[in-house]
Amino acid sequence: MDLQILDDGKGVKFTATPVNKANNPVTLPAGVVPVWTSSNPAVLSVTADPSDSTGLTALGTAVSDGTGVVVSLTATLPDNTIIKDDGSDAPIDVILDTQASGFIIQEAAQ
Repeated sequence: MDLQILDDGKGVKFTATPVNKANNPVTLPAGVVPVWTSSNPAVLSVTADPSDSTGLTALGTAVSDGTGVVVSLTATLPDNTIIKDDGSDAPIDVILDTQASGFIIQEAAQ
């Protein structure tokens, strides 16, 4: 699973790559929809990226400050095998940047 900080600084984008037992990339079977979850949605809300029809990317939105949030991904294969990545090796700390640190001044014609 890959993590990318979004340009607006208000969230993260997660990208998952399905792999086989040899850790080589593979494609999920048609119709398999991965499910993303956050261990603490009150700190980091996670939803599937609507622009990705595969379900292999998700958007995380910071809700409040918190530490140790784990993002998980699971999918059920056609034979009912459940595959997952619990992300436990990469907990995320969320620190909202809500304190004023300067000004932006814009001019407009009158």
